[in-house]
Amino acid sequence: MSRQEVAQAIDACLERTNAIVRELALLVWVEGHTFTEAAEITGMSEDAVRKRLCRARPLLQRCLTQRGVVGGR
Repeated sequence: MSRQEVAQAIDACLERTNAIVRELALLVWVEGHTFTEAAEITGMSEDAVRKRLCRARPLLQRCLTQRGVVGGR
């Protein structure tokens, strides 16, 4: 799978989440911000950022697995 195909799959999976999770995922997982920085940028608590991304990770992994981007367990 090419980098472009992987990027498209990630975008498609993120589109299936709500806008807040998308923003947090981009801030933390793509841009490399810390949970604290993401909390400051979004006006959320650090705990809320951490919890939302913790809940979103398995959903995104499942979506990416279905698209053949990451292997299943």
